[in-house]
Amino acid sequence: MILTSSGGTGHLQAAKVKRQEIEERYPGAKIIQKDLLLDWIGPFGGYCTKLWDTAQLSGNAAALDFFGRAQKYLDFALGVPIFCAALRTFLEEEIDAVIDTQPLATKSIIKAIRYVKWRTGKEISFEKVVTDLPTKNTTHFFRPIRKLSLEDRKRMRLLTTHPLLEEGETETSFWQEQCHLSKDSICYTTFPLRKAFREYAQKDSKEKGPLSLEIKIISSYEADLLQKAIALGSLPITRTKNSIFLKIEPTDKVSLLMLGSNPHEEAILSYLDHFINEIQKRDYKNRRDLFFIFCSPKRASKSLLQEHILRKIETTLDYPRSLTVLPLPYQEDDVIAPLFHRSDASITRSGGLTAMEHLSVSSGQIWIHKSDPPKTLPPFFVLGKSGMPSWERGNADYLAAKRGARLITPETFPTLCASYFPAE
Repeated sequence: MILTSSGGTGHLQAAKVKRQEIEERYPGAKIIQKDLLLDWIGPFGGYCTKLWDTAQLSGNAAALDFFGRAQKYLDFALGVPIFCAALRTFLEEEIDAVIDTQPLATKSIIKAIRYVKWRTGKEISFEKVVTDLPTKNTTHFFRPIRKLSLEDRKRMRLLTTHPLLEEGETETSFWQEQCHLSKDSICYTTFPLRKAFREYAQKDSKEKGPLSLEIKIISSYEADLLQKAIALGSLPITRTKNSIFLKIEPTDKVSLLMLGSNPHEEAILSYLDHFINEIQKRDYKNRRDLFFIFCSPKRASKSLLQEHILRKIETTLDYPRSLTVLPLPYQEDDVIAPLFHRSDASITRSGGLTAMEHLSVSSGQIWIHKSDPPKTLPPFFVLGKSGMPSWERGNADYLAAKRGARLITPETFPTLCASYFPAE
């Protein structure tokens, strides 16, 4: 059984990757996948998912941090229902192994596994996949594990990567302090990357050859929006019914703006505005900039984000022809991975899977978006004041240590990223 949960896409992506790995390794294996929030909790779980997505769309870091802190209360309130749902699934489906890609209800799941062992004598293996980079801020995964009994902790194995250590700290002391686990319970493994990212992880990240892409389009309306935006720049394309084909040259400057599965629209438009202004000031004649903006497949308001992007560049006075803006609808990893590999710079949030993908395939600059903290918040929201929830700040620290990533906001972008726009 693969257990995951909705709310963002990282847990779901990791579940998809683990499913692919099992199917490749054990052809014909029976795989049961459950969404803990939607399948085991029902309407209330759907409501929780909606609250999470709404907070992401509005860029409300304080709300996301609050939900992370409230996890322990949710685990307590739903402990018995989840235990019953897990136990019923284990027995009815004759589960042999559980692979869990989400942080909720760890105690209830392990208690159900132990009950099956007591009742039937059957051993069920339990692996917890950590979908964030391991730091002291990965509290939503580590805190519930730390509170388990010794017998419960013996039933689990943690799948992760090497942790980010502070000065003088060892991996043994890190895992003991954060999870009360010995290194024997930790399995360092490869990142749960999607297929195309696994392929590009094998390539030289500094290789900047020509790149041909097929942008897949489901809606003809979205295709029209994308084509109109591209036409304002200087990038030639070919369009068919369901695709737009383009070619990136080695001399092109490629920048990405990707703020998660539920991007904050105001932040995206603000970054776009600054990007246009920086290129207008330089008036490039021998440089072509391609600015890919990943838009949510969901409607953030009555109008599509792509419409707002097109309206902004259409109404910009003296819009620079050297800049081509590409507001992309939802794309699979066969488009995202090569763009990560080819990009000269990326503006991104520090979600767990996104951070792992950057570590694996990117070589360009990484700028991590953080929200402007509210001026007044009670002490309970102290982590929200950092402009991102605790676990995302941990991922950002990891990227900063390993790849020199920097935190930016739309307001600090012109100053911190000025060197990316040199004089002609």
